Amino acid sequence: MCRSYDYSSDAQKLNLFPVTLKDAALCWFAGLGGKTISSWGKMKRVFLSKYQEYCKTRDIQDEIFTIMQNDDETLEDYLERFMYICWVPIILVITPLFY
Repeated sequence: MCRSYDYSSDAQKLNLFPVTLKDAALCWFAGLGGKTISSWGKMKRVFLSKYQEYCKTRDIQDEIFTIMQNDDETLEDYLERFMYICWVPIILVITPLFY
């Protein structure tokens, strides 16, 4: 959206941000109040600290939901592998809308 319409200034991104939200994220944003966030950088930090866990890539989500214990794998090894997949650090790529 920002690239398509050349909205490149931080003020423009900050003004457009609420229209990209829905459901719980929109309620969260509405509850912040009018003067809480004054810069795009602060908005990114606050939003990501709140919602980064929900932004895991689809591949990792699929892997979590389809993981199975291997025939030659102990329960302890399986659980260790499962926990690694669930807690592996995720490099969050901010959507092309707001970079």
